[in-house]
Amino acid sequence: MLVITSALVTSASAQVAEPEDYTLPHAFVSLQGGLLKNYNSMDMNRKWGMQGSLSLGYFFTDVFGTRLQIGLSAWDAKMSNGEDFVSKFLNTDLDFLFDFSNLFFPNNNNRLSVIGVAGVPFNLVLPHVWIDNVARNQANGDYWNTGWKGGGIVGYSLDRKWNVNLEGGVHYVRQTSSLVSRNERWWPFLMAGLTYRFAYPKVKQEDVEIPATLYDQMQATVRERMGHWMKRLKGESKAEYQTRTSEEFIATQRLEYVKMVSTEMAGDRANSNLRDISYNPESQYLGLEFTDMPTIFLNVPQSDVRDIKDLKFTNTVYRLNPGDQFEILYTEAVNSATGRKFQYVSTQEGRHVSLDGFIPLTSVQQEMPNDTQLQPASVPAVAVQPVVAVQPVASKVASVKEDVFFQIGSAVVRSSEEMKVQRVIERMKANPSTTTTITGHADAGTGTPAVNARCSLRRAEAVAKQLTNAGIDVSRLTVDAKGDTVMPYGDTAKSRVAIIVVEDK
Repeated sequence: MLVITSALVTSASAQVAEPEDYTLPHAFVSLQGGLLKNYNSMDMNRKWGMQGSLSLGYFFTDVFGTRLQIGLSAWDAKMSNGEDFVSKFLNTDLDFLFDFSNLFFPNNNNRLSVIGVAGVPFNLVLPHVWIDNVARNQANGDYWNTGWKGGGIVGYSLDRKWNVNLEGGVHYVRQTSSLVSRNERWWPFLMAGLTYRFAYPKVKQEDVEIPATLYDQMQATVRERMGHWMKRLKGESKAEYQTRTSEEFIATQRLEYVKMVSTEMAGDRANSNLRDISYNPESQYLGLEFTDMPTIFLNVPQSDVRDIKDLKFTNTVYRLNPGDQFEILYTEAVNSATGRKFQYVSTQEGRHVSLDGFIPLTSVQQEMPNDTQLQPASVPAVAVQPVVAVQPVASKVASVKEDVFFQIGSAVVRSSEEMKVQRVIERMKANPSTTTTITGHADAGTGTPAVNARCSLRRAEAVAKQLTNAGIDVSRLTVDAKGDTVMPYGDTAKSRVAIIVVEDK
C-alpha cells in the first residue's frame, strides 16, 4: 500500500548556486539520527526512543528517485503489570522520492528544495530483524502483513555535493504473531542528517546543444544576462524593483544587451572588412562598403573629401540580425591623415539606402581641381603706414546646452543620444577653458521620490562617465541630481533627462 505525501526536503537533486556543474542522473548516500515514539494497540506506556538510519538512493530524473533506508531503533515502555519492556529492532524501507522543487521551479537556483516521500516497509519482501532483548524468543512467527510510511525532509544545500537535512514522518504497520492476533503499530520520528552526492556523470560533447547560428548564440547570451538582471538587487526595495523591471524598461534593457553582446561578438569587424569607399558630390554623402555588412553613409563636406586617404573606425556599436549579419548602429570614422572625425548613427533620417549616383572616391579626388598658387600682381607703390600693435581681446566661448533623454527607469545612454554627448566632448576638447554641469532629472509620474533621486543621479553619472572616458578631466565636470523635485520641461517623458550645460570659466 503506497501513500504519496509531500514535504520539504534537502533534495538529492537540489539546484544550488552553481548548477552548471551538477548533472542528472546521480546517486547519493545519507546518514541520519534522531528520535521516535512507538504506539500500538497493546496497553503500553512508551517513551521517546532513539533512531538512526543509513540511506542509499538514486535519482533517475530531476524529479523522481528511490532510496533504500536501513534504520536501527531502540525504545522502552512500561507494561500494564508494571514491568519494563525494552525493544530494539532493525527495519528496512523502500522509499520513493518526488522532487517538487524541480517540478514546479525547474529554473530556480535555490539551495532549499521540496520533495514528497512515499514508502513501504521492505520486510514485506524480507522479514525485519528483531533484536528484542525481552521477547527475542517469542518473536517466532512474527510478521507484518501490511504497512506504509510517509513523511518529508527540510534541508539546505551547502554546495554541489553536501547538504544538511531534517526529516520527519510516520511509520505504520499491522502486525500478526504467535503472541497477538492483531497489533497495529505506528511511530512518528524526527531525524537530522547529512547527504552526499557522489555521482556527477559528464555530459558527452555530442549531447551538448550548441546554438546553430551566431544569432542563436547571441540570443542565448542575452537571455542569460537578462536572467541575472531580473533578480532583485541587494538593498533594492519592492517599489524600486517593480519600477526597474517594468515592461518598457525590460524591453529597453534587452535591446541594450543585444547591442552589447553583438558588439562583443563582432570584434574589430568594421576596420577589417572595409572593402570600398565612394562619394556622391550632390548629396555630399560618403558610402562605405563592407565585405559582410550593410553599407553605411557618412555626411562629409566636399572640402574634406580630398584629404581622405584611410579611415579608422572607433567606438563602433553593432547589432546582429536573424540572418547572422552584423549591422553598424553607431561608429566614429576618423580620417587618419587629418584626424577629422565623422559620426554615423543608424537612426539618422534621410540617409542613403543604395549606392546609386555614387562615384569611387579616388575618381572624385582626381577630378577635383588642384589648389592654385596666386602670383602677386604689379601694383603702384603705396606709402606704408606704421603698424600699431593691438592687444588681443579674449572672447568667451558661448554656452552650449544638450538634453540627453532616457527611457523610463533607465540610466543607460541610448545610441540615439550619444551624438549629443559627442558634441559636448568635441566642444570641451576644442575649448580647454570650458567647464560642464550635468544635472539629472526624473519624472514624478513613476517611482517614489527616493527611487527617482537615485535614478536621476545615475543618469547624470552615466553622462559624466562618457565624458571622462573620452579624456575630459573630471575636475572640469560638476554632477548634480534633482530627482523628481524639478521637472524642467513639464512633460513626463522629457523629464527623464540629463541636462548638459557647457560654459566658459
